[in-house]
Amino acid sequence: MIDYEATMKAIGNDRTLFETLVQIFLEDYPALLVELGRAVASESHEAVCSAAHRLKGLVSNFHAKEVVEILAEIEVSARSAQSTSTASAVQHISMLCANMATELKSRLAGA
Repeated sequence: MIDYEATMKAIGNDRTLFETLVQIFLEDYPALLVELGRAVASESHEAVCSAAHRLKGLVSNFHAKEVVEILAEIEVSARSAQSTSTASAVQHISMLCANMATELKSRLAGA
């Protein structure tokens, strides 16, 4: 899911920076998912767009193309006030972020 080689190349193969980025992701993504879910439930398109954008930025550090693309779609839908499939997309994003967390923890453990 993540592109470890592209991530390491982008950060100059700095293992310490990688570990810091992983810790930030692990600390921040659960709250952003909750925020995104609440925004979708309240049909606040502006809040959906904001939460999706911030989560997309967090995820993009790891070159997780599939997750970034889905979050970009959520962002576009929110901007155009269309939320037809946003709730199911958020569920999918939650699963993908959990998978990313597992993969990133594994990368840290395998250092």
